[in-house]
Amino acid sequence: MKNFLISIVFFWQLAHVYGQPNRVHFFSLQDGLTNQQVLDIVHDDDGFMWIASELGLNRYAGKSFKSFYATDKPDGLSVNSNEINTLLYTDKKLYIGTRSNGLNVLDLRTNKFSYYTHDGTNPKSIATNDITDMIERKDGKLWLATYHQGVQHFDPITKEFNHFNKKNCPGLPENSVWSLAEDRSNMLYIGHVNEGLTILDPARWSLKRLTNQNTLGKLPDNEIKVLFCDQGGNVWIGTRKGLAVYHPASGQLQQVPLAGLAKNGNEPFVYAIKEIGNTLWIGGESSQLFLLQPKYTFDKRFEGVQHIQLVDLGKGNNTMVQHITPDRFGNIWLALYGGGVGVVSHMAPFFSVFPSDNMLPDRLATVSNVLTGENRTRLVTEGSGIVEMNAGGRLLGQITQKNGLPDDFILTAFKDRHQHVWMGLRKGGIAVQYAGSSDWHMIDLGESVTEVRAIYEDHLGHIWIAAHQGLFIYDGVAHHVQKLLINKPMLGDYAPRTLVEDGQHNMWVGTYGQGLYVYNSDRKLLRKMDNKSGLRNNTINHLLRDRDNNIWIATNHGLAMQDAGKKIGDLAVLLPPEGNAWLFVNGVAEDHTGNIWCATKSGMLRYVPQERRFLHYDQSFGLPLGGFINGSVGKDAEGRLYFGMQEGMCYFNPTAIPSDLPSSPVSVSRFIVFQSGESNAQVDKYPSGTKTITLNYEENSFRIELAVMDFALDGLVEFGYQLEGLNNDWIFLGNETSLDFRNIPYGEHELLIRTRMKNGQWSQEYQRLLINIAPPFYLSLPAKAFYMLLVLLIGYVIISFYFKRMKAESELKLKERQHLQDEQLHAERMNFYTHITHELRTPLTLILGPLEDLSQEKQLAEKHRALVQTVQKSANRLFTLVN
Repeated sequence: MKNFLISIVFFWQLAHVYGQPNRVHFFSLQDGLTNQQVLDIVHDDDGFMWIASELGLNRYAGKSFKSFYATDKPDGLSVNSNEINTLLYTDKKLYIGTRSNGLNVLDLRTNKFSYYTHDGTNPKSIATNDITDMIERKDGKLWLATYHQGVQHFDPITKEFNHFNKKNCPGLPENSVWSLAEDRSNMLYIGHVNEGLTILDPARWSLKRLTNQNTLGKLPDNEIKVLFCDQGGNVWIGTRKGLAVYHPASGQLQQVPLAGLAKNGNEPFVYAIKEIGNTLWIGGESSQLFLLQPKYTFDKRFEGVQHIQLVDLGKGNNTMVQHITPDRFGNIWLALYGGGVGVVSHMAPFFSVFPSDNMLPDRLATVSNVLTGENRTRLVTEGSGIVEMNAGGRLLGQITQKNGLPDDFILTAFKDRHQHVWMGLRKGGIAVQYAGSSDWHMIDLGESVTEVRAIYEDHLGHIWIAAHQGLFIYDGVAHHVQKLLINKPMLGDYAPRTLVEDGQHNMWVGTYGQGLYVYNSDRKLLRKMDNKSGLRNNTINHLLRDRDNNIWIATNHGLAMQDAGKKIGDLAVLLPPEGNAWLFVNGVAEDHTGNIWCATKSGMLRYVPQERRFLHYDQSFGLPLGGFINGSVGKDAEGRLYFGMQEGMCYFNPTAIPSDLPSSPVSVSRFIVFQSGESNAQVDKYPSGTKTITLNYEENSFRIELAVMDFALDGLVEFGYQLEGLNNDWIFLGNETSLDFRNIPYGEHELLIRTRMKNGQWSQEYQRLLINIAPPFYLSLPAKAFYMLLVLLIGYVIISFYFKRMKAESELKLKERQHLQDEQLHAERMNFYTHITHELRTPLTLILGPLEDLSQEKQLAEKHRALVQTVQKSANRLFTLVN
């Protein structure tokens, strides 16, 4: 089922390319591409496009290119050569074949480059540094074509090269190889620069050669630029002089002529071949792209061409289509040597514009009205007459005064039920061209009329004419004219601008600045409506009656609707939520499903009555800038709508514009850190596998670039983001894809990104990116630990000092107290001694006196005298101590 849907998509796409070859969008130097000489382009699993040029490697995503230039010293951050010939993507690795610096490999898991160059001392290194083509084998190993040393076999695991050249592969005609291909049987096809095609059986080391000479010219030329193996196993061969196809099972070789379609009538130099769906896309010289649908036999052998189409890319004769690759979304990318990059969107343009560039000799004047029918659309203009185009947007012709038109300046036009064409001329008056006639006739309204801005036919077949002088009702059968005056005098704001008849045969007249006037079938004024009675604005730009007989009113301030089932004047006012220039409604039209399309100053609105909501379409959908013309609206039998503009017309099929767009994956394409200082340096950072980016504290100013990976939907996706840890509010970006952050505080921040398609709802799944900004060294964890230890140490010192002080103070107080106690004790002792002395002195005095007398007593015996003297000495000693 999936393959069936893919085939349907590509068949639809192919048919669209046939119809509109100018749908190719080009990228050049102005868009950020490093060089116009693009040689190869590949698509990786994440949706990025990698582009090889003669001046560096480019990566495209969303709206921007990232460039990789060679540096003086290979550092693993970029390529080692600016001249890149070929690219190959597989297994999250980008293989880059350079012109003179060997093989570069970018590992997209680590975003690091590795380099493989020729080393004369290592026989397992690449034999030469010039790589012209690369293909992957079924076992994951690579074949590399070189210009000077044949074919190289590279093993990504062992990182070793094996060489296949004239020296070790007898029978190989030359070492100069442009291209390689491998078929289902693992046979290797080698396209030489000068020696045709060699078919190598790697298992048996056997060779088979096909040249222009030994195939009797079936191989158009011996320079084989490109080889491609299709789904049926056929090998397509692009040469300097055209295209051939080889069927391996039968050994049959056939030339496929392209000269009949080529611009110069010769077989083109074929540079690129790619099978997309059931169509071969063949890139050639001189900006030529051939789309070929082959016919096959039951055994898948090429039988002939079912259909072939040439698309001229318009890049001149010096541009070659070097490579063609589809992405996973269905867009087709073209590597153009001399023309940059081209891409064919998988989605058809929503809106088309007429005329395209250089379709008319002069710029088309303002389209005042659009007439449809007879398999053609007529653009009525104010200065260019009538311009006719077909449904495919091709110019059919132009009618001016030179070939019979009454005036080149036509203010309005109308086709009645009889297919008569009525026109209001700027020079004044009404002209009519009756069906089947090429002549124009002026209508006599009884007086001179000017500024005829609207013409309408009522249910009776009468023609209503809105002119500066009033409303004129012309009966073509009776040749009778009736005039209605909205106001006397008919000046300024009262000038009628638009007309419509409702289901009750009332005629609605919209004026320039006095609102709406409704006349009944008797042509009596039934109701007047203005900004005081239901309308938001008095300028009526256009009126429409839908299939349910509701009347839609386009004003300078939104849309109003008169329901057919309600009383006249009971209006519903509908305002688009965006406001501003979206409120200026220039014209309205109804599609086959009942939706109302409104042309405004800002773009196109689709009002869905069942859902009561507006869908907005602006320049992101392909609408031109400049706005639309009041009342310049048309609708053809197929349902296509036409809206006149200042210098052309916008037309589209409403059924081809989905109300809900397909979604596209969104990625962070770049994370750019702004360096401080005057160098203005910027450094790219890459998220890890866990969607995490770690920054130092000086890297807190950065830019995040978002990318819509599907090119066809670029500009149709709207973004919102929230940076948790800084601001928890959702911030709306619209379709802006760059987010700038300045001086974000350190810490962990999670960036949430949500998306919605235009006119859609916000997705419930978010893109997440974790941003870790390290603190400055003085706020880091080790610094904080040091600060903690320092605080603890200081605390310890303070506490220790405190306790020591307290101890010293305690000891001092203790000593003071001891000293005081000692002093008190001493005083007590002194007092005691004083008292004792006083108490002892008197008795001693009383003792010493008698002892003195006794010692002088002559009658006392010597023995007793000696005892008395001894007592006297002791008493004297005691007395001395007391004193």
